[in-house]
Amino acid sequence: MYPEMTIEQLQNIDASKRILYIDLRSEGEYESSTIPGSLNLPLLNNKEREIVGTLYVQKDVEMAKSQGISFVSQKLPDLYKNITTQTRNYDHVVLFCERGGFRSQSLFVLLKSLHINVWKLHGGYKAYRAFINTQLPQIFEELTPIVLSGNTGCGKTQLLQELRRRGMDVLDLEACANHRGSLLGSVGLGATNSQKTFESLVYDELKTRKTNYVFMEAESRRIGSVILPPYIYKSIQNAVAINITSPLESRVDRILKEYTGNTDSDIIEALEKLRKYLSNERVDKFIEEVRKNNYPPVIRELIENYYDHKYTKGDYTVVSQFDHVDTKKTAEQILMWKQSYYPQEE
Repeated sequence: MYPEMTIEQLQNIDASKRILYIDLRSEGEYESSTIPGSLNLPLLNNKEREIVGTLYVQKDVEMAKSQGISFVSQKLPDLYKNITTQTRNYDHVVLFCERGGFRSQSLFVLLKSLHINVWKLHGGYKAYRAFINTQLPQIFEELTPIVLSGNTGCGKTQLLQELRRRGMDVLDLEACANHRGSLLGSVGLGATNSQKTFESLVYDELKTRKTNYVFMEAESRRIGSVILPPYIYKSIQNAVAINITSPLESRVDRILKEYTGNTDSDIIEALEKLRKYLSNERVDKFIEEVRKNNYPPVIRELIENYYDHKYTKGDYTVVSQFDHVDTKKTAEQILMWKQSYYPQEE
């Protein structure tokens, strides 16, 4: 029998071992969602996959196989060279396709016959997704979330980063979504991650946690186009929370640093969406100021007359409050609070 590994077995491999997943699916499948960190080496590209798939739909199975072999055979020299290079760089190289079927099996058998040290993921990407769908809800049942709440620009993300640097377990949901959660949340970041990618990244952040006490930011049900699964949203709503406040000018300064810098086109595109909520006159004024690189008045007015009015406190229990001006000092205060609030962890 040729060696296969289940995703459960791969998760239990010693953390010092370097594992590379090679996604043999088309670039379109890969871009939609994959195992984080995997390398895409498509056996069939988007167009080739469409051609072969059409033949299968037309019940011409033999022609579909023949056409697939024809497409793949042209790529074999490059695939062989690339994969053999990777086997020298990693302890385990694991091939997968959608279901662990024809695409991964055919290349896997060929490589093993040539004595190339590769593995095959049992059940393919579908098995990985089933694993994530099972594991994530179980993980959140075990967690004791510590939620940072507070208005836009209070520096909650910076505090999470500082807490992580100090060895705390942190889950940055906005980083996993690649979106900051507000109407202007995608400025400078590009496309929001897919729902599946988001859930995979959440799992990756939590699987290496040292404790079940995890700092995270208060979020609404949606971060960009990502919808928080019920078990994540419920975990936030039922959590202990610490409220973060900050002077208006500090908030303006943080947003100025985070959102501006070769991002004017993104900012203007986001501001256009505000026409549903604010008058055309005000939005036109914002856009004019952005084009003049006069950002602070726009940020200040958006904070005072839009974001702060839109902010809604969740059902979480706020047990303490910290005024955030200096990130390192505030993080130190939060850690001192945590030691007294959760003494059993120490």
